[in-house]
Amino acid sequence: MIRAVTFDVWGTLLGYTSELSEYWREARKRSMFKVLRTLGYNYNMSEISKAYDILERKIRGEEVLLPTSCKSSSRQRFGSMSEITVTDQVGFFLRLLNVKIQGSWFKELVRLYAEVSLEKLPTCAKNARGCLSQLRDDGIKLGIISNVARTPSRVLRIVLAKHEILEYFDTTSFSDEVDVRKPHPKIFLHALSQLGVKAKDAVHVGDRLRDDVYGAKMVGMRAVLCRSIAPLPPEEEILKPDASIDKLIQLRAALESIGTVSNSRD
Repeated sequence: MIRAVTFDVWGTLLGYTSELSEYWREARKRSMFKVLRTLGYNYNMSEISKAYDILERKIRGEEVLLPTSCKSSSRQRFGSMSEITVTDQVGFFLRLLNVKIQGSWFKELVRLYAEVSLEKLPTCAKNARGCLSQLRDDGIKLGIISNVARTPSRVLRIVLAKHEILEYFDTTSFSDEVDVRKPHPKIFLHALSQLGVKAKDAVHVGDRLRDDVYGAKMVGMRAVLCRSIAPLPPEEEILKPDASIDKLIQLRAALESIGTVSNSRD
């Protein structure tokens, strides 16, 4: 019996084009540049861009040659499954430039960095509201299990609310609040506990094999892969989803293929 369905956010409920991603990237750089100039630091945009590019590579998990001032913090956060919060990211960026900013100006930098997606919103997946509404009508409990990347949970909630889908969810488990990123079991177990369901009675929907499919199945949930074109390694059964869909309008049928859908709330 399927009693609960959880969703990833980026690439599943929300999407963005390469142009929009580039807009957000440049907006963050401009914000850093303006604040640093206001405080008397005369870095040019080329230097800002170089530091930001190193930050992005570290977030992606790439090996990067770092100055001594950044090596300790890099090992502690960037090399683990702990979430790299926007505060961590801004602090790392400033250390790359050998800049020390504290207090209200640091908070302002974090705010500007975090809120660029409110200037130009990501798109909402087509049929998202209809899909979520149908599942709620079926008595399915709904949750979010998502890594936040450069957009913290407080901003993501605003974005989801602007798209009128936040109201459908009974609980949210964001990586910056649970303090670990998918596929760590803790973030999945946190959501299951909040929903009050067993793993075997829950399905997770996401667009990444490692983060979503592997993470969910490692705790005993079933998984639906959304819009993935990645090949499935035949030797790794744990990465094979229980179903795959191209768009959310197909989710209800995919759930029926996995198991009986609950038709009443507990």
